[in-house]
Amino acid sequence: YQCDWSSDVCSSDLPESAEQDDLQEALTLARRAVKAAPDLPDYRDTLGTALLAVGKASPAIGAFEEAVAGLRLARAESGSAAEKASLSRKLAESLVRLAMAHAAIRSSGAARDALEEARREDPSIRESEEYRRAERLVGG
Repeated sequence: YQCDWSSDVCSSDLPESAEQDDLQEALTLARRAVKAAPDLPDYRDTLGTALLAVGKASPAIGAFEEAVAGLRLARAESGSAAEKASLSRKLAESLVRLAMAHAAIRSSGAARDALEEARREDPSIRESEEYRRAERLVGG
C-alpha cells in the first residue's frame, strides 16, 4: 500500500501510475463482482482494496470486515488442514488490508488490533512487504 496522508488515499496492488478513470473502473468491476457473488470473501477483499485506492477508507473498512467474516466462516467449515492453512493466510492478508484502511482514517488502535490478529492467524505474515508497510503506518 502507498498512502498519502494529506488526502487519506491508499492504494494496494494497483499500479502507482493508474489513472483515476482506471481506479474508478476497478471499483465498478469490484462492485459488480460482489453483486454477482456476494458470498465470496475474495471479492469483498478486492472491493475493499479498490475503495481504498480511490480514497474511500471508511467504506473499505466495511468491505474488509465482510471479507474477514466470510473467511472465518469458510475456515470453520473447511475440512482439510491444508485448506484451513490457506484460508488462515488469506484471512491474515485481509486483516493487514483492514489495518491499512483503519490507518488511513487514523484509527491506530483498530489498525494495531487488526495487525495483531493477522499475526495470530498466520505468524509468517510478518515477512510480507504489505505487513511491514502497514506496521510502519501504524507505528508498530
